[in-house]
Amino acid sequence: MVKKSSVSDAWEDDWESQADKEAKEPAATAPPAPLTKKERLAQHAELNRKIWETADTPGNGVPLQFLASTPTPPLAQPFKPPMTVLARNP
Repeated sequence: MVKKSSVSDAWEDDWESQADKEAKEPAATAPPAPLTKKERLAQHAELNRKIWETADTPGNGVPLQFLASTPTPPLAQPFKPPMTVLARNP
């Protein structure tokens, strides 16, 4: 059976009164309390530590995205001097 959602549906006949009722009700979740400077710095340091930890460890079976060092680059084209056209005046 279809579960009734708490959001008003425009296909219902009484959708305007339902939307007005939902607008008057306060939000169920309160915004989080602001963090102190020390807490923000601690979260930032933890996030940086996790980022560097994942960057330093080899990726779980994921190949590294770099070109292997070879004597010649794979798409190198040898230098070709510009062609000069020699013409004789008639």
